[in-house]
Amino acid sequence: MSEEGYTESKHFSRFIKLKKFYSRKNSVYLVRRKKEDQQKLYVLKVYHGVDKLKRKRNEEFFLTGLKKSLINVPEIFSSDEDCLLMEYLEDATLLDILVESEINSSNNIEPFYRTLNIINRFNLQASGLKGESYILKDMNLRNFIYKDKKIWRIDLEDSSLGAIEEDYGRLLAFILTYDPVFTEWKMSKVKTLLDSISIKYKVDFDLVVSEMKKELSSIEERRRLKIPFEKINVYFAREDKVFS
Repeated sequence: MSEEGYTESKHFSRFIKLKKFYSRKNSVYLVRRKKEDQQKLYVLKVYHGVDKLKRKRNEEFFLTGLKKSLINVPEIFSSDEDCLLMEYLEDATLLDILVESEINSSNNIEPFYRTLNIINRFNLQASGLKGESYILKDMNLRNFIYKDKKIWRIDLEDSSLGAIEEDYGRLLAFILTYDPVFTEWKMSKVKTLLDSISIKYKVDFDLVVSEMKKELSSIEERRRLKIPFEKINVYFAREDKVFS
């Protein structure tokens, strides 16, 4: 029996599966408990792979610690050997917000400022828990939920040692490369966010741009996407006003 087939038989004696979410590494389901209020929904995340227990422990550690610090992450309701049962956050993802904002040519990028804030708060709190600089690492916009005018972060299993500039740079690279890629709207909003990062969080402008370019190079290789580096070098050149 496959690992996923084993998952089905092991866990769904207790839960009713309503939907399966996309996940490259794991099996993630929207479920409800049998013999419980049908309105009460949960996320059941079952970890797969040779390092599944390490990733599961990592995510559980951060979710538990960050919840105590009042950072917006889902609550854990139960933990089994290879799975977590968590709060279901039903609302728009940051990717949904990005797409809608660009379609409407909106200048309101408040959800993205809130995303910068949760990246910063995660780094501060997680580094306090671990005693070293920890970052989210995975900047997929689907892992940020916009709910009650707040940003919530889901999926912490890949959180690891790193400098916060890496998270900021990856976030900006991801924003630029969602379809349609490198539009003037996306370029201008990323420039605004980059200026905010350097001023509000006192993070080195050039380091963030360097990390953004690293991630763009990685995306170019992964997705065979042509990256306009010459245009990027000009557009995101440092301006003296950022440091005034």
